[in-house]
Amino acid sequence: MKSKSLALTAVLLVVLVGFWQSRKQNLFHHLEYTSASSQWSSEHTLSHKAFKHKAIRPTGAACDPFREDGYLLHYPDNRTQSWIPHRKACPPAPDWVALLARADPPINEAWTQEVAAVKYQEWQRNAQAQEAYAKVSWLANRTIFVMGDSVDRNMLDHFAYFVYRPMMLANYYSTSIKVQDDPRMANISFHGTPRILHFHKLNLTIITAFFYGSDDTGFHASAYDVHPPLVYEERAEKLLKPFIDLYTDNRGPDLIRLHTGMWDLVAMPWQSYGFVDKASNETNLPMLPDDLSHYKKRVASVFAKTKELWPNVPVWVRILHRVGTAPPHQRDDKRSHAIISVTRYLAKRAGLPFFDYGHILRGYSLGEIHPLEFPGSYLLCQSLLHHAYLEFGPQLSHETSPSNRWEILADTSHL
Repeated sequence: MKSKSLALTAVLLVVLVGFWQSRKQNLFHHLEYTSASSQWSSEHTLSHKAFKHKAIRPTGAACDPFREDGYLLHYPDNRTQSWIPHRKACPPAPDWVALLARADPPINEAWTQEVAAVKYQEWQRNAQAQEAYAKVSWLANRTIFVMGDSVDRNMLDHFAYFVYRPMMLANYYSTSIKVQDDPRMANISFHGTPRILHFHKLNLTIITAFFYGSDDTGFHASAYDVHPPLVYEERAEKLLKPFIDLYTDNRGPDLIRLHTGMWDLVAMPWQSYGFVDKASNETNLPMLPDDLSHYKKRVASVFAKTKELWPNVPVWVRILHRVGTAPPHQRDDKRSHAIISVTRYLAKRAGLPFFDYGHILRGYSLGEIHPLEFPGSYLLCQSLLHHAYLEFGPQLSHETSPSNRWEILADTSHL
């Protein structure tokens, strides 16, 4: 009886010690989290009346808050928007957009040289501006290349508004000839012209360029804002890569965000392999096996061509959002969901990190196909900068960056 009592006592001691170790570890983690939170100054505080939640720099292993389950903190009255993960070990992203707006001297094309000089001196004397610059200095001398559609184009237009500087149109073929003066750009509409947003002090450049999804049938040839080449593989090789090489002195971009999906949603009902009534252009039918098989091969080919052309550049995929109803081109959840599912699957298979925009924006997809500035475009800008941080921000190595897990999709025959 005595031996049984001693054995029971020993078991209880082991359980209590284990429980204390667990509690101690959680306590230390809480203290580390709280300490890290205090490092960020008040401009990163997301506040609304009594609510306060500090956006802090991730500690320890890098995590992507936009891949976490969480909730969207969105207050239209003060333009606060941030994705807040439920998991406390992965804090929300700092407000990189607000930091950039403060960190780089403002630019106004209407200013004279004298006014611009005064504004620059004011910026130099502003302690908050200098502090913000130090926190985003890892973006210095970087180029971010966004290849996508009108959602990405609008994002950069809105980005310029967020950070108080002009957005510029870019010539595909020359850095010295204006778009309107180059006959080679004559067949390219304003909507299809590349955009550039440049931060002069940081020498940070963000560039957007158009392509038309994964379609390889020429369906989009008659669209008013389309210019050749139409098929992505040819367009990327003959137009997009020479273009970005031109604007980076052949160095190439430091980060690529890639999107295919919305133009695919437009073309899908008309594909020769589809099961949709072409006369009525219905899109409320699900993608059947033949549709899915072809679409998988096309998206896989887009991913593979991108990495073939930019083998050493981190590539992040933006997943299609729920575009909603935009008469007369109604889009239904079934087909949108199929495209989202295929893109997520192939990105995972390729080891490509991705931004599930629709998951973040669910319930806030105002503006139908094109999200509004708040919260839609702001979250696009915020996530773009945070994913750049995860790739080459301080305290991160190339070996641990999310995009350093690429597996080239050389063989897609089994898809």
